[in-house]
Amino acid sequence: MKIVLVDGYSDEPSGLGVPPYLDVYARYVAGAAWEHDPYSEVFYLTIDQVREKPDLYVKTASKADLLVFLAGVCVPGKYLGGEPIKLAELRRYPLMVEGPVKVLGGPAAKFGIGVEGGRVAKLPSEVANSFDLVVNGDIEVVVSDLLRERLNVEAVDPSRARRSFKEVEGKAVRGAKVVKQHPCYGRNLIVELETYRGCPRFLVGGCSFCIEPL
Repeated sequence: MKIVLVDGYSDEPSGLGVPPYLDVYARYVAGAAWEHDPYSEVFYLTIDQVREKPDLYVKTASKADLLVFLAGVCVPGKYLGGEPIKLAELRRYPLMVEGPVKVLGGPAAKFGIGVEGGRVAKLPSEVANSFDLVVNGDIEVVVSDLLRERLNVEAVDPSRARRSFKEVEGKAVRGAKVVKQHPCYGRNLIVELETYRGCPRFLVGGCSFCIEPL
């Protein structure tokens, strides 16, 4: 099994994934792949690497069985280490590749694609035609199901979420080594850790800028 992960970067109130930061999603998905088959080949690319060498991206992804895009800027800002994937790119880059099953995961698939602060996010449906599966559940859980079902997208529930951290702890450990493929590895890479999910303030509506109560 060959899997290509394209990290379009994420920025949420609870986690940052724009370089030099790496959020949890790529590590969890890589862990799901290696949990399913320890001999799986997992290739990690940032969206900036795809922009810089689109031909290499197409060559690598075209040989894959599964192509996963991870994206979602819920609280858009200004970044120094990289530029999150744009809506047009999220439409275009998957269509440049023929062969693999294409999946979108992360906040973009759950909540939409943030354009800039103060503007309404674009809905996931706006990029749905570029993917075989848009995962509005937990991406690592759905990828696990997809691998178990031999990449049959009709056999999985894209809204399935993990019931507890027990479902992800093994994936987090197995997927940790994917950080070695990050361009900031060995220099200034900062790895985000997930320690909690949910917020007690949801009882009173939460904070106006935060997606957590949703």
